[in-house]
Amino acid sequence: MYDSYQLVQVWYGADATEPGSITNYNSLQDYDLDQMGNRLAVTEDSVTTDYGPHNGSQLTNALNQYEEVDEEPIGYDLRGNVLADPNSVYTYDILNRQTTVSNTNGLTEYIYDARGRRVAKVQDSATTHFIYDTSYRVIEERNSSETLVAAYTRRGNTRQQRPGSAHAVRRPH
Repeated sequence: MYDSYQLVQVWYGADATEPGSITNYNSLQDYDLDQMGNRLAVTEDSVTTDYGPHNGSQLTNALNQYEEVDEEPIGYDLRGNVLADPNSVYTYDILNRQTTVSNTNGLTEYIYDARGRRVAKVQDSATTHFIYDTSYRVIEERNSSETLVAAYTRRGNTRQQRPGSAHAVRRPH
């Protein structure tokens, strides 16, 4: 549901699309936003997460960065990359591309080619390869066995997942 211009409430798994008609849903999220659309707090099923700093009017620091979420600090490097939040630790290469994420789910590593495209993701020793079209847009995801995991098509600027097609992809080794 929107107020005059911002999303302020979402029902997940709702049995209707009109807020007044919803009688059953899986989860409810409420967003408390300032006039600029920055999050002040998010409440999901009566559990509220506060975003800080709060000094009455200021939500973010001078670099427009959240400094804490639920009183848990968020760390940044000098380039503005998030180094740590309450759940994860992140690393970046010299070009500011995220190279790893470490959290309770394990370690995820991202691999890039010479053109700066993310070509692979390694998570728990499972590798996902990203296949690009000539416009450098991801069109497929494949696992280490070259099995199609996801395929995408474009409609305007919107990427949509499409049913898989069975064709081989050749990559230089």
